[in-house]
Amino acid sequence: MTFRLGQETATRLALLPVADRRRHRRQDWRAAGMRATASGRHDFTGLEVGPGALLGGPGDYQRPPHFDGGIWRYCVAHLGGAQALTEAWRRRLEARRRLDDPFQLARLARAVGLVQAAVSRLEVVALAIEAAGADISVSAACIDAAVTDALLARQLVEEVCVEVLRLSEAALGTDAHMTDQPVERLRRDLSLFIRQAAPDARLAALPARRWRVAIEAGCSIGELTRLLAVTADRVIGIDVSGVALEIAARRCADRPNVAFLRAELPEGWPALAADLIILSEVLYFLTAAEIDRLAARIAGLWPADGYCLLVNWLGPTEEALQGEEAARLFLARLAAHAGPLDYATGGGAGYRIDLVCRTGAFSRERSSCGGSAEIPDAAGDPGYPAPPDAGRDG
Repeated sequence: MTFRLGQETATRLALLPVADRRRHRRQDWRAAGMRATASGRHDFTGLEVGPGALLGGPGDYQRPPHFDGGIWRYCVAHLGGAQALTEAWRRRLEARRRLDDPFQLARLARAVGLVQAAVSRLEVVALAIEAAGADISVSAACIDAAVTDALLARQLVEEVCVEVLRLSEAALGTDAHMTDQPVERLRRDLSLFIRQAAPDARLAALPARRWRVAIEAGCSIGELTRLLAVTADRVIGIDVSGVALEIAARRCADRPNVAFLRAELPEGWPALAADLIILSEVLYFLTAAEIDRLAARIAGLWPADGYCLLVNWLGPTEEALQGEEAARLFLARLAAHAGPLDYATGGGAGYRIDLVCRTGAFSRERSSCGGSAEIPDAAGDPGYPAPPDAGRDG
């Protein structure tokens, strides 16, 4: 897990024992997928650990190239899931004696080819990242190039997995959704594991209006930032990764109203009165005290007609705070600093979206960019936890 000692600003890593089942709360894992991972929460309160539990020193967690480049390990798991899905899909077609159908074979061949191509690309990326990390004399430019390739490979792998999921469902029809079929579990697990909140879902949650200043924290490679440039006079993208920001800057080079800032939160929050603030999967990287300071900084600059959009992954984060905890804490601290709030909560498979504004300013009209009239949600789905004191529809 990650933690910080005293007044340290650098994140540390520790390997802690989790054998005590009394501390483990598997019931807190309420997503429909990835149930076999035994995910949940573990209570470390009062646990004493010695120096032997520490991994590296302060700041090693975020040391390049592994902080960003290490994403290749997740991609390996994603592609492993895609391979398992294609094999289960093939076996199901074989059991139904449909492997000689040319249309079925074409779908299956496309899926296998996509996965194999992604595996080959990912192998090159992984070797480059590990080589850059092992060589203390390697230049910063070589590290940046390796990390850039890893981030782009992450995009490629997600696109491949989404296509494999689509092809398997088209090939098997209702069989892909039958709980007695291995394909159903593999499809459900993979779709959750690869999923991050899509830009369209985030845009669909926003009111239909023109923004004066939009700040997107956690902008990564600028996928959503580029879309925001259409509806905002000025857009500031913030991220901790310099390599990701370089990619984002190239992607948004034709958007003169977009700028990027490399900063760590909360101290790096810009002194701008932004009427749109997006905190995209960044809150659970912060401590409770840092979330409070960030909420205070935002509240002090927030216009009366401003909105704040929170996006949080609900799966295990390997951080001290999980996504839902971080969202609830931020909402509570923002209300403490800014006064009463109105907010709506929604989301989808594995993520939560909160739209927040000062009481009385809430607009029910949503942006047309995302193609939805409401905040996307999974109301009534047991895999999606409702906010406190909320009804079935949140």
